[in-house]
Amino acid sequence: MNISEAATLIRSLSESRACEVKRWFDPSQPQGKAKLVKGLQAIRNYNGGTMVVGFDNTSLRPDLENSPADPRQSFHADQIQDIVSRYSVESFDVEVLYPELEGKAYVVIVVPAGVRIPVAVKRDLFEETDKGNNLLTCNDIYFRTLNANNTVSSAKVTHKDLPELMRICLNNQEADIGGFFRRHLGSIDRNIFQELVGFLSTPSPVDPTWEERLVALLDKGERHCLAALSGRGITPIPHGTFEVSLILDGQVPSQANITEFLRLLDASNPKLTGWPIWLDSSGFEKKNERPYVLDGGWEALIVDDPPSWMGTYIDFMRKEPSGSFYLRRSLQDDFKGKDGPTCGATLDFGLVILRTAEAIAVGMAFARALGCDPETTVLEFAFRWKGLRGRTLSSWANPSRYLSAGLISAQDVVMCRATVPLISAPEAIAGYTYSAVSSLFEVFEGFTLAKSVVEDLVARLLERRL
Repeated sequence: MNISEAATLIRSLSESRACEVKRWFDPSQPQGKAKLVKGLQAIRNYNGGTMVVGFDNTSLRPDLENSPADPRQSFHADQIQDIVSRYSVESFDVEVLYPELEGKAYVVIVVPAGVRIPVAVKRDLFEETDKGNNLLTCNDIYFRTLNANNTVSSAKVTHKDLPELMRICLNNQEADIGGFFRRHLGSIDRNIFQELVGFLSTPSPVDPTWEERLVALLDKGERHCLAALSGRGITPIPHGTFEVSLILDGQVPSQANITEFLRLLDASNPKLTGWPIWLDSSGFEKKNERPYVLDGGWEALIVDDPPSWMGTYIDFMRKEPSGSFYLRRSLQDDFKGKDGPTCGATLDFGLVILRTAEAIAVGMAFARALGCDPETTVLEFAFRWKGLRGRTLSSWANPSRYLSAGLISAQDVVMCRATVPLISAPEAIAGYTYSAVSSLFEVFEGFTLAKSVVEDLVARLLERRL
C-alpha cells in the first residue's frame, strides 16, 4: 500500500476482518502495546490487512480529542516494529504510513500476508499498577473473528476460528495436494480438474448457459446503474468502463436478514487496495452514496466530480443474498488528471490485472463468508471492458515496467470469463487472472503478456506489496 492508497482508505473507512480501526492510544504504555500486539497479531493470523489509528471504530469519524502532537513520532515505524518483534513468537515485518485527512496525519499500519505458522504472544505484559493485571499472556493466539451479529474484533482464538486459521496457514505452506495442483495448473479446464483431483461434484463441462446468465447479469447491472444515475439527474460523459458479474454456483446458505448479509460481506472483504472491489459505503458522508435495497439486493452508486474537463467518475455495485454480484466502474485511465494520460487514450495493463485479480479474491472471500461449501462451490465470473477502441496499451501507472509502444485496439468491447473452484488456493488466482485477461490483451494487435508478469503483480496484490 502506498501513501495515496492509504489516504483513500481513511476517506472511505470501514472496519472489517482485514481492517481494524482504533482510537488514538499511546504505544509506549503497556495498555497501548497490548492493543497494538493483539490487533497486529490478529491481522497477521488472518493473512494480512491494516490497522488504522486515529478514528472511532463505531462512528468512523476522526478521534480529535485524543490526537497526539505528532503521530509520526508517537507511532514511529521503528518503535512499532520493535513492539511487534518483542511480543511475537514468529516475527513479521509491518509498514507504517501517515496519510492526511483535512490537514491532519493519521496512522495506517500494513500487515503483510503469508502467515505459515500461527503467530503467538512471546512474553507476558503487565500493567504498571499495584494490581499488575496481565495485559498479554505468553502463548495466546489472536485472530480477526466475527461475533454473533457479524461485528468484527481481535480476540483469542476459539475452536470456531481454528479451521479457518489452519486453512490460511496450510495454503501459505502449500501443504495440501489440491492446492498444489491448482497452483501449477490453475487455469486448466474444469473437467481436467475433475479427473486430476476429485474435489468437484459436477463431472459435466461448464454449462453453455453460464455465459448467457453472466451476460444477462452484466446487462441487468448496467440498466440498474443507468437508472440510478438518471434518478440523481446525472448524465455522465462517456468513459471507458470495467464491469464484473459473479454468480456463485453451489448451495448458498440463506442469510438471517439482508442487513446482516451486507455487514458480513463488509467484514469479510480483504480490502487489498485503498478503494476495494465491492466496498461498503455505509459510512460515507453523502447519504445518497450509501447502500440501499432494491429488488431484493443491495445497491450503491458512488460518483465523484473531479474537474469538469474530466467528467464524472462512477462506481456502481449490486450484491444479492442469492449469490449474485455486479460491479461497474469508470476506467481509472480516464481520471488520472492533467499529469496523467489523455482521457480515452490508454489502458494500463497492470491495472487490468490487479482489478481482475482483486475481484476474484474478493468473490472467494464473500463465498467463504456466506458459508458456501468449498468442495462443491464454483465461482462463475464475467469481466467486460467498454470504450477500448482507439486506446493504446500502456504502463503509465508504473513506468518502470517496459511495454512495447503503439499497440492500439480496434475493438470497443471485450468480455472474458473465469471459472474458479472455491477450494482453489490463493496462489491459483494468478492463473485464473492470466486466462481471463489474455483475450483482452490480444485485441491490442495480438499482444501476449508473459505469465510471470501476471504472477508477480497478483502476488504483490495478495501480499499487499503494491
